[in-house]
Amino acid sequence: MTTPIRLTRLVLRSAGLIGVMLWAPFAAVHGAAADGPAADGPAAHGPAAHGPAEMRGAEPVPPALFAAPFVPQARRVVRVNAGDNLQTFLDRAQLGDTLVLQAGATFTGPFKLPNKTSGTGWIYVQSSALARLPAAGRRVTPAHAADMPKLVVRAGAGAVLSTVPNAHHFRFVGIEMRPAPNAFVYTLVQIGGSQTTSPATLPNNIVFDRCYFHGDPSLGGRRGIEMDGVRIAVLHSYVSDFKEVGADSQALWAHNTTGPIKIIGNYLEAAGENVLFGGSDSQSPALVPSDIEIRQNHFVKPASWAR
Repeated sequence: MTTPIRLTRLVLRSAGLIGVMLWAPFAAVHGAAADGPAADGPAAHGPAAHGPAEMRGAEPVPPALFAAPFVPQARRVVRVNAGDNLQTFLDRAQLGDTLVLQAGATFTGPFKLPNKTSGTGWIYVQSSALARLPAAGRRVTPAHAADMPKLVVRAGAGAVLSTVPNAHHFRFVGIEMRPAPNAFVYTLVQIGGSQTTSPATLPNNIVFDRCYFHGDPSLGGRRGIEMDGVRIAVLHSYVSDFKEVGADSQALWAHNTTGPIKIIGNYLEAAGENVLFGGSDSQSPALVPSDIEIRQNHFVKPASWAR
């Protein structure tokens, strides 16, 4: 039997070492509208919110939240079919393009998100069966996998998806990402990483919307998504089967970034920390995960894993 814990709302200004596990739920630090800025006003910042005057000191800085709405791009639609080289399409795409991947097709990585140095807008990478998936703001489940293209990576090949420095403005919608059958992958998706030593080179504005990430059902995997970038969001997605014997495992992790980070409306399943901030030294005092918004998620540890 699986017993989910629903984490209704948690907004953090700065996180030195925080593992979010099943003994949530947490109260709100600052309220937030759906995919919008934090609520403000006396209830959030007045004396009652922070204790007696002699204990308060300076008023805390509200977290810097960001919006991440689904806004279809209108510049150019490019279809990517089974057998096509997805990396070539990622390299050639321009800001404002939409790459439509054939639902059910498998694309074998690893893939790397490039840095686009001209243009405006976003690059959307989405399923050709997007109309059959839940609408924006609704979570996907494994039952929707048949309507998703699959990004797959073999054991020992690294992450299925990673970034170059300053990669930016990619949104993945309705995509399944997983290891090849019977493969253990340490980090399935790696945004940024320990190689970053300055906030100036962090990847930024990367969103995963209604996607399905999972480890191998039998072997598991250490980590679903490393979120070491600026304005990185995981929305209404399903992250499961991250488990490892002899080491901590996480659905989501960040340790070497300034933030902000947005985690909204997901199913998050891991044997160790469902979500972890810290746990490994950052490469600079300026790279401490901050401005973190966590709302309306289910944190799950299947009872079958305890056998």
